[in-house]
Amino acid sequence: MPMSEWDACSGMVDELALDKRPCYMGLDLAQVSDLTALAILFPPKDRDRGVYDVLMRFYVPEAVVRQRLDYQIWRDRGLLTVTPGNATDYAFVRDDIIKMASKYDVRRLAYDRFLAGQLAGELRDEGIPVEPFGQGYKSMSDPTKGLMRLVLDRRIRHGGHAVLRWNASNMVVTQDPAANLKPDKSKASQKIDGCVALIEAIGAEMMEQEDMPQVYVMSR
Repeated sequence: MPMSEWDACSGMVDELALDKRPCYMGLDLAQVSDLTALAILFPPKDRDRGVYDVLMRFYVPEAVVRQRLDYQIWRDRGLLTVTPGNATDYAFVRDDIIKMASKYDVRRLAYDRFLAGQLAGELRDEGIPVEPFGQGYKSMSDPTKGLMRLVLDRRIRHGGHAVLRWNASNMVVTQDPAANLKPDKSKASQKIDGCVALIEAIGAEMMEQEDMPQVYVMSR
């Protein structure tokens, strides 16, 4: 990620103006402990030229925060939500998403099918449209390229969120022989969860656009 371009997209996001707006969510859920990321993507009315707004939520178990000074600083700045106990509190994350769904018009939430199956079922029971999202090249390539285009075109606004910026600076992208891209957690020096969640949110929007019926105008 070219960080100079990323920083150029640090305009402040007006959260009050986003109430009831359509949005897409991406959830990167921690397996046992450490960082869980939820990205909320708000598309502009003009999706070809407008600017996308991004809100982020990060969740970390209390026991993990005690071990890391950077997490403590971000907690004190209101950039991390600390959950009780030693492990990821899925119920806390679920309840927070349900609260946000009453505030925003959630069109689709994408999640890693290998980690969030039970949580996804609980959200579905609450009426939140959830969609499993693979972590391979097939699912991740187009939204990864989409994120890069939005950053380079300066058509995304993330408010300079410090934890998300840290994730972006850590992100390593790998490519297969067909030039498909995806973020690679195994090769990243540190956490990239926020970027993965944001890519999933972009993918959720792409999935809905693909599902929309096509209208063709026939000329005589």
